[in-house]
Amino acid sequence: MSARTKLRALLWLVLALYAVGLALEPTVRWTGHVDLTIEFVVTDARTGKPVPGAELWIFDEGGRNAAGLRMEETGIKGEQFTLRTDEHGIASRVSEQNRASGRSNRLMPFRDTFGFNVPTWHILSARAPGYAPSEPVVLPDVPGASRSGRIGANQARLVVPIELQPVP
Repeated sequence: MSARTKLRALLWLVLALYAVGLALEPTVRWTGHVDLTIEFVVTDARTGKPVPGAELWIFDEGGRNAAGLRMEETGIKGEQFTLRTDEHGIASRVSEQNRASGRSNRLMPFRDTFGFNVPTWHILSARAPGYAPSEPVVLPDVPGASRSGRIGANQARLVVPIELQPVP
């Protein structure tokens, strides 16, 4: 048998094994939890520049409290908190132990999936000196919010844009 014939036979064997793998699709479906960093990016609606020192008033209607306990376990119906943006117009908070799920495929890792639940947070208002207060919105329904996905082991990020209108 020539070297070319052996190479061709090996190539066919590899293709056949790959086809069998596709047919069997060794996919593992998984469910777990991630700590979700929710990053609010507050900008000037006209210029797109960051708004430092903006305050966001938020009401979390469920999920985990600052002590890491499920709110229904503590008897608390929700939690209100305030965030303030830094010099880059960014304020963030970690929502711990959010449900996550996906699929892993050892033969075709490009078919892996990853998703996470977004907590229900009511963004009651975003305010800054020289700007009109924002309208109330509810996560996960904020227009333009982008799920950046995994940022590390058991960590994910959600970027939420908020535009403030300058007052004349």
